[in-house]
Amino acid sequence: LDLIRGVSKEIADSLENELTSQRSKLKMIASENYCSGAVRACTSSIIMDKYAEGYVDDENGKAVGHRYYSGCKNNDGIEHLGAKWACELFGSEYAYLQPHSGSNANLIAYWAILMAKVIEPYIRKLNEVSKESTTKKEKTVKDLTREEWNEIRKLCKDQRLLGLSLDSGGHLTHGDRTNISSQIFDCYFYGVDLDTNFAHLLKELIKIKGLKRLRISSIEATELTDEVLKVIKESNVIVDHLHIPLQAGSDEILKAMNRKYDLAYFFKKIEDIRKIRPNISITTDVIVGFPGETRELFEKTIETCRKLEFAKIHVFPYSERKGTKAIELPNHVDPSEKKSRARELLLVSKELEIAYAEKFIGKTEEVLIEENKDDYSLGHTSNYLHVKIPRTIKPNTFVSVTIKEIEYPYCLGE
Repeated sequence: LDLIRGVSKEIADSLENELTSQRSKLKMIASENYCSGAVRACTSSIIMDKYAEGYVDDENGKAVGHRYYSGCKNNDGIEHLGAKWACELFGSEYAYLQPHSGSNANLIAYWAILMAKVIEPYIRKLNEVSKESTTKKEKTVKDLTREEWNEIRKLCKDQRLLGLSLDSGGHLTHGDRTNISSQIFDCYFYGVDLDTNFAHLLKELIKIKGLKRLRISSIEATELTDEVLKVIKESNVIVDHLHIPLQAGSDEILKAMNRKYDLAYFFKKIEDIRKIRPNISITTDVIVGFPGETRELFEKTIETCRKLEFAKIHVFPYSERKGTKAIELPNHVDPSEKKSRARELLLVSKELEIAYAEKFIGKTEEVLIEENKDDYSLGHTSNYLHVKIPRTIKPNTFVSVTIKEIEYPYCLGE
């Protein structure tokens, strides 16, 4: 807080008020990603990995637009401030602010600081130069070139590591917007001026003394380069689990979504991964009901998921968002049909989850104990099996456990 206050008292005060309110009032926190340890510690509350958006202004009841917390008064001022600045910067009425790390308020604060103190002044400077030419229009964030973003990164200096996002944003499924946090923090471009990359970062992380497990929580197939796979192959710290979003199981919908790969590319990437890690758990995200998805294309997605043998599928019905290019596409799917397809794919996910877990019956795996509940100890294996053991074991310890049977969603062990 002191560091942030040194740059912006307004942000620091807002952050302090937010965390104070969460500590006493928060019952559930809505977030696209898992909550940070800091927020968990402050709230001492039930944390749900759900997602919601939309900020209601207390004065006029109007939705300003960004992620909100449910279960307590909406006073997350840092995001409100960031959304306000984003509206001014984009010249738009609606702003959506969602850093990659979900509810990590510190990253939100830094994002807002960088936008107000670095990016906005840089754009003003560019526009002052462009005034000499009457043919050039004023630049906005959306108009910045890759070279100009590189210049901004140099201004940010060592701030790049505050957020690690492998996705440059802007997919149709996420809306037609410029993802500022990923432009600044994108690992794909991390260290361009230092001749380093994500694979080099992984190599340094696995050297940390005492680090037993490192999990790459979500990564695009296009970011799993040969160099990254080589690090994964040679490391006994990086766990046997990767979450790789597929989003759609047909080339037609992948193209409509403006994804950076096709099915042939994705299948080859999964094949390469399983060559170096035969027992790895690969989970994924799939959106159902995207505009243009016929019943035949949906069934193609089911077929694709079965062929890829995912260990779990996170299923999301496509939701319309005002201002996106996707909403302008023809042949939208009926809402009731989207819900039906989501339920159907979730049943497929359960089938695949059980099939993957059954492969380990009779095998002994190392389990990290995370909690005790009702005389059971619960934890995860390296390949993300959720194991339930009928005795009390101290959390944060590793134990060897033999998988006896599947009691979905758990593996029973001893």
